[in-house]
Amino acid sequence: MQKPELSVLIADDEAPARRKVIKFLKAYQSGIQHEEVEDGLQALTLLKNRNFDLALLDIQMPKYTGMEVVRQIGFEDMPPVIFLTAYNEYAVQAFEVHAVDYLLKPFDYNRLKQALDRVFDDSPHPQAKNLEKLSPHFPQGTYKEHLWVNKSGSYFPLPVNQVAVFGVDGNYAECEYQGKTYLLRESLQHLEEQLDPTVFRRTHRSWLVNMHFIKAVHSKSHGDCTIELKDGQSIPMSRRYRKNLIG
Repeated sequence: MQKPELSVLIADDEAPARRKVIKFLKAYQSGIQHEEVEDGLQALTLLKNRNFDLALLDIQMPKYTGMEVVRQIGFEDMPPVIFLTAYNEYAVQAFEVHAVDYLLKPFDYNRLKQALDRVFDDSPHPQAKNLEKLSPHFPQGTYKEHLWVNKSGSYFPLPVNQVAVFGVDGNYAECEYQGKTYLLRESLQHLEEQLDPTVFRRTHRSWLVNMHFIKAVHSKSHGDCTIELKDGQSIPMSRRYRKNLIG
């Protein structure tokens, strides 16, 4: 039986890498339609305006990384994603955003074929698949217990239950752990959606608080409050978010 025509997005800032992927795709199946872009912003624009059966994303790209592209769109609205990268330290993060596979460069045809088979084999309508269905690693309703953070060029897992508060720095969330500040490459709102709501409560548009670190809540004027933490920190709680913590 003839396979359905497929549409694939290839995003990589290196032209030779894109040519190699296109060559492998043609060997895998004739008639595959593809779009190629060289940075994350172009990939993001196409994904917002076009339907693809698969996205092949480099991780380190100008303007937006491959990870940031997926997080901007939301994995529920993404086609299946295969990450292509020369760096092995991003593997855990790739599966956290429900990637189908993670290919280390340089990869050969057989390795890409193995990844493509995971997406397309026995599926007459591959566009109906999304990352949540394809990935068994993070079932719905599971909350993160660790965040992967960068320390001197290396990544290590930071236990979220040991973080008192998450704040913001520009468009990204940040936190302190063992005396150091770490910038997380995602918004505070996106982070909040991944953490256990029985432990972490939003108390301000700029603050997400671990309930286990709260010592007291002090009322102020106009319904606002100040949260006193066990380590002596004080952070604001706005009237809008008061019900999230004390009703």
